Amino acid sequence: MEQSGINASGSRPPPSRVTGIHRPGASEAHVSFRSRTAAAFPFVSAAIVVTTLAVSNTSQPASAHTRPSAPAAKLTLEHVGSDSTAFNVIATLVLGPKEALLWDTQYHLSDARRVADRIAASGRRLKAIVLSHPDHDHYMGAAAIVERFPGTPVYMTAKALEEYRKSAPQTFRGEKARTPQLLPDSIVTPQPLPSTTLTVDGEKLEVIPDVTGDVGTGTNSMLWIPSLRTVLASDVVFNDVHPWLGASDEASRVRWRESLARITALHPVAVIAGHKKDVAAPDSPAVVAVMDRYLTDFDSLRKTASGPQALYQAMTRKYPDHVVSNLLRFAAMGAFARQGEAVREELTAVNKAWGTARLAYDSAAYERMLTPDFYVLMGGQRVARQDFIRQVSQRPPGGRLVRFDNPIMSLTRDPNKDEWIAVVLEKLELERSTGDGSAPDRMYSVWVTRDGYRRVGSGWQIAYSEAIGSENWMGKKPPIPNW
Repeated sequence: MEQSGINASGSRPPPSRVTGIHRPGASEAHVSFRSRTAAAFPFVSAAIVVTTLAVSNTSQPASAHTRPSAPAAKLTLEHVGSDSTAFNVIATLVLGPKEALLWDTQYHLSDARRVADRIAASGRRLKAIVLSHPDHDHYMGAAAIVERFPGTPVYMTAKALEEYRKSAPQTFRGEKARTPQLLPDSIVTPQPLPSTTLTVDGEKLEVIPDVTGDVGTGTNSMLWIPSLRTVLASDVVFNDVHPWLGASDEASRVRWRESLARITALHPVAVIAGHKKDVAAPDSPAVVAVMDRYLTDFDSLRKTASGPQALYQAMTRKYPDHVVSNLLRFAAMGAFARQGEAVREELTAVNKAWGTARLAYDSAAYERMLTPDFYVLMGGQRVARQDFIRQVSQRPPGGRLVRFDNPIMSLTRDPNKDEWIAVVLEKLELERSTGDGSAPDRMYSVWVTRDGYRRVGSGWQIAYSEAIGSENWMGKKPPIPNW
């Protein structure tokens, strides 16, 4: 991916109109991540786009459609955007005749300073700053704005603040050490949000607290502005930007869709996403349906994709115009990592049950646990299912199996079918009576096998077991640590 060559716009249009709009280019900077952290390029300057929305039609600049006979809106909205090195994050000013409230504060220092410039140019008193959730790209710029407007309270819901206190200091120290020029010298200490009802020049604003969006713990908040019928959706909605799915899973994305349904139920005329490819683009409520479809597509394609790269490519084909593709790339990697962890846990339970059945010579359990086409491959010879069941159902004369451990050493998904393949280390101990009353003999065996598992309904069955190698010891334990 090519690096962005966007230069910052020096012009600052007045709050009532849009002038000198500089649209960010579609090219993206290569960004590396730790969690959702970008090692952004110090030589890339952030492009800023400023627009103002009026109540009459929030999908266009106010100056483009003002009718002389229409009364002026008491509240207006102004957005300050960023380029892909800052994930195209948005900060929004809610402006009244005399007061202003800032929703989120930008990520990089240069963008936060442009937000402060817009506040100063508006002539309004900055009444408060509200941080929608504890993601670094929404709160890092707050210190620069508070420095410009000392004494301004910074709020966050109590639940979000609890997470912020745990994660923000460490996140800030790590990022500041890597890219000191991109960030302020400190982060703020927010206060708990005193009420979910706020006002700007007497106009009511309603915080919808602690909903689920890109953070699965439910620490996102949204802002509903009744007089504008507008929702500031934070990271519940992304507009032509790949959403960050690396901190959510399929279960939390069900709750994410519930958050989207709450937006729809408000019947808004505008929905302002937390991230926008083009800050001047329309803020149509249709973006909510697009967001819902994106989540559905991701979860659906994850179930059929052979791996992270296949999932990434499939989503890119469906959403070719979305930017910040590294968010998608890392989300795909994370989805398969979590899936592998869950499958490993399930298959470990399957193997434990198989070991129990082997010790009990339980042929009924074998019948349940093996697929109809199950086979064993040993020494180049293929053993059919029923032959294998017959063999392992019979106790050896004068002996019994007293140990059967089979931990999974490695696990991968079969790229050609809906099966998982495990390398398994089998540890067996067979006890034989000597017939003369002395202590029984014991034989120790180690097998390394390549086992296939197939999901059947809500459970798993073993599809095959192919021996890779084995070794036996008679009367003495194998020279294996912690045998």
